[in-house]
Amino acid sequence: MVISYRTPPCSEPSTTAGDPSAAIAAADALAPQALPTTERRALYFTDRAKAFAQWGRRDECIRALLRAEYWAPRKPTPSRL
Repeated sequence: MVISYRTPPCSEPSTTAGDPSAAIAAADALAPQALPTTERRALYFTDRAKAFAQWGRRDECIRALLRAEYWAPRKPTPSRL
């Protein structure tokens, strides 16, 4: 699954992507520690944040962004914002 890395603000759900609940279910099936690089782990949590934002779940969105920042403090968000 590929999710665009233009993450909307956590309080503003987007309607341009697919089903956010399906994205979260797919992410739940993957252990981020199994990803080979720190940057991929950070992007994993950025993708989760986007799905939570689309779903309107602000608290989970913020938690996912904080986890992304933990894994890659200098790159918690994409450069294309």
